[in-house]
Amino acid sequence: MPGNIYPGYTVADGNVTENKEAGNETEGTEDSGSEEGEETIKLAVGSDRVDFYRGIADKFEEENPGKTVEIIEIVQGSDMYTKITMMMQSPETSPDLITEDGFMIMSDAKAGYLEPLDDFMSEWEDASQFDETVLEGGKGEDGVQYGVPFSTDVQCLWYDKTLMEEAGVPVPFEPKTWDDILDAGVKLKEIGVEIPLFIYASKATPEETSMRTFQEFYSGTGGELYDFDSGKWIVDKENLLKVFNFVNDVYNVDKIGAPLSIVSQSKAEDLFVSDYMKNGKLGMICTGSWVAGNWGEGRTYEWPESMETWAVAKIPTYDGGGAGYTTMSGGWTWAIPANANNKEGGKELLKFMANKDNQLEYALFSGDLAVRKDVMEESAYKEQQPSVVNEAADMLQYTHFRPAVDGYSTLTTMFTEVTESIAMGSATPEDAVNTFESEMIRIVGEENVTVK
Repeated sequence: MPGNIYPGYTVADGNVTENKEAGNETEGTEDSGSEEGEETIKLAVGSDRVDFYRGIADKFEEENPGKTVEIIEIVQGSDMYTKITMMMQSPETSPDLITEDGFMIMSDAKAGYLEPLDDFMSEWEDASQFDETVLEGGKGEDGVQYGVPFSTDVQCLWYDKTLMEEAGVPVPFEPKTWDDILDAGVKLKEIGVEIPLFIYASKATPEETSMRTFQEFYSGTGGELYDFDSGKWIVDKENLLKVFNFVNDVYNVDKIGAPLSIVSQSKAEDLFVSDYMKNGKLGMICTGSWVAGNWGEGRTYEWPESMETWAVAKIPTYDGGGAGYTTMSGGWTWAIPANANNKEGGKELLKFMANKDNQLEYALFSGDLAVRKDVMEESAYKEQQPSVVNEAADMLQYTHFRPAVDGYSTLTTMFTEVTESIAMGSATPEDAVNTFESEMIRIVGEENVTVK
């Protein structure tokens, strides 16, 4: 597909190109309009949201005569985050408002690419509507707000109610420990379910494996990966072994995981939502709360009756200790690049994009969890189907965020590779702990690591 279907910049194939023939010759001033009294605000969004936000931008233009929103489409792919960083490095290519993945906030803020928003938030009357837990995902390592969330999620344990009942597992399923999950998986295996339990464990799905498997379950051990006070990464051998033993139990001991031919598919979840979850081939899957959005009206995999079959459970901590449950949250934010030419215009557009009506419309469109308290209370939001937004909202109190400080982008690859080595049977859990320690030290330096 083309890098940008609207006038402005093309961001694709690792390059940022200005389409000057489109009449976009910004001079770097706050009023970037080509004619007196006109103002252009450059909005950069991922290709999966372009059509949606073009519609919202049209409404903004209608309500603000003389202001034009120019959309820069960021083509999705493995180098998408590199493209975003490149775009923000120069005033010549920087947008005025950008969709920034929450896990990039810390590193981009530390690199000086993002505008601090604390003053903006203190003066914005709507700021108090944003859930405090979710706002944490938009803060830098320094505690400053750099991103305003427009979506979030939690990881949960999806399960097929019909298959569970056939296997003799009580429904609703309410596991209290990891062993409860494994036991349910074994029972599903005994009745012939093709994949009793799916957990990501492959380099083909790097951040899914890192976040939804390794970090999700590690967060349930009580351990920490990074000490923000000392600025050091942590190798907690005892808690790492708990996670790696669980992965090993799923794939090699109880053998209740998916075949490696499926685990290694980069689009495994598409296979599940389009086929396996509809046809009784999958018993449980640890993944995001947004899954039901795939089955909504007009979606590719439309399945109005999906929630008659599927439900979600909280993911318990290792032995039920601590808070009893755990989850990980991600999500996207609105951010103002430090090199933006029209920061005030970007902030004005941000307020509009993030107002109650538009946030409600986005939540219903995407299936993501709402980030505004007033949206969470709207009947249209709470009663949407198919959806698990109400159950997921209850899980937010247990959430954790990725420690996406400097070094994370490399370490998250290591987390994935170590997890994969266990699932493939090429490393024992003990081997994996040793590899984790040696690789952590190699990547960030021994002086930046605490070994427990």
